[in-house]
Amino acid sequence: MLKANGIDFKTIVDVGVGNDGTPVLIDLYPTAKHILIEKDTVVFDDIVRRYTSARIEYELIEAKVDEFEPSLNNILKRHKHKWARPCLLKIDIDGLDLQVVRGAVELFPYVDWIMIETTIKLNRLYNKLNFLSGEHKWVLWDIVDPHYGYVRLAQVDLLFCNAGVYEELEQKHNKSYTPIQI
Repeated sequence: MLKANGIDFKTIVDVGVGNDGTPVLIDLYPTAKHILIEKDTVVFDDIVRRYTSARIEYELIEAKVDEFEPSLNNILKRHKHKWARPCLLKIDIDGLDLQVVRGAVELFPYVDWIMIETTIKLNRLYNKLNFLSGEHKWVLWDIVDPHYGYVRLAQVDLLFCNAGVYEELEQKHNKSYTPIQI
């Protein structure tokens, strides 16, 4: 959906890379600079191998991220001015995603898109929507990567864009909305 709308990230800040990186971002945005943040040093060799073999420009930062210390604001304060735009902040750290995004508020002016993983527990989903859309005026653009468990939808990634990007895309693609019938 992003590529179809002409969105070509120049910088991707990937918090919670895991041992395999983020394959969809590697495949879709091989020319973007990937800033990778991971706490588990055991998987660093796998990460290096994956991004090096894909010939992706990356920087790997060892850090455990939390809302207060260490927050993303503190970890990335020297990096944010160097980010080419458009920039995606992707957060996937199993359960602490909201705390991490709360600790990244100072980075919001340097980021165009936020992708955050969430479980489909009402309070977790609502709290992330309320924090980003309600308190900080980010626009929910898409819901992607559904995972099913416990005989139901269990987790998704929420994709938000800042209000300026939303308005720009709305004007660029000024087409009437036609709901999809299921």
